[in-house]
Amino acid sequence: MRRWFPILLLAAMLALLPGAAAAQETGQDGDFLLRVNSPLRVAPDDSVDTAMAVNADGTFDGVVRDTAIVINGTAVVNGRVNGDLTVINGQADLRDGARVNNVALINSTLIQAPGAQVTGQISRSTATFSPWAATAAWFVFWLGMTVATIVAGLLFAAIGGRQLSAAGAFLVTRPGAAILAALILAIGLPILGIVLVSTIVGIPLGLALFLILLPALWFVGYLIAGTRLGAVLLRAAGVQVAPEHPYLAAVVGPLVLQLIGLIPVIGSLVVALAGLYGVGGGAVLAWRAFRTPRTPRPEAPAAGAPAPAP
Repeated sequence: MRRWFPILLLAAMLALLPGAAAAQETGQDGDFLLRVNSPLRVAPDDSVDTAMAVNADGTFDGVVRDTAIVINGTAVVNGRVNGDLTVINGQADLRDGARVNNVALINSTLIQAPGAQVTGQISRSTATFSPWAATAAWFVFWLGMTVATIVAGLLFAAIGGRQLSAAGAFLVTRPGAAILAALILAIGLPILGIVLVSTIVGIPLGLALFLILLPALWFVGYLIAGTRLGAVLLRAAGVQVAPEHPYLAAVVGPLVLQLIGLIPVIGSLVVALAGLYGVGGGAVLAWRAFRTPRTPRPEAPAAGAPAPAP
């Protein structure tokens, strides 16, 4: 077996912050103030760099040095906003004594008292959401990703088809080892990335691991799992699959997974687990290749040297 090494893995990292409230006490030197689903207020003697209210009203009696943002609420300004006041799906209420540099209104209205000053520009825009346009854009993205996946699978089958088939075979013959390897890598590599990012010298390596290596390894695992699925489906249909170059399996399997991915929630979970499982199969292949000693080739006799006796 050739020593071919895709040291694969997937980082099943779904660590997204839900939009819960980040409650922070207003202070004289506060840099950022955020309220979600609860009213925000900058007191008259307070100042902050940036203030944002989401699904709530924002009252700015003090000083906002840079940006004030209110989404789905009313922005009441009695003090100063030295930068930009942005209101989305709400209302800007500039009262007597208010002083604002720029005002940006998106799907919002403006009430300006005679004593309120806007020293910069007032911009108004309307953002409309079309479900059909969003669906069309999403479908185009899905179609592009599907084509890219199939092309990548064909290239993999052409260049490393035997390794692709061997890694996929371990998903059936050694499922326990594949799952264990996938879990070890999926936990170990993100931890390594966190350790690297926590050091100044290792920040570039840690970012490269999270942004490049982990997604690339998951994609390779997705191709391995997809090609194996394609081989199983083709054999069930009576079609022979060449392990050296499984072109047809590399098309059918990933295409089926992409179609499964269209199912809400469940489809995304299946796709994520398929990539992770494929990473395990690739890791088992790499480990076995590493453990298998390479048989040295016999050296050819030198020119003019007598042939060995039979």
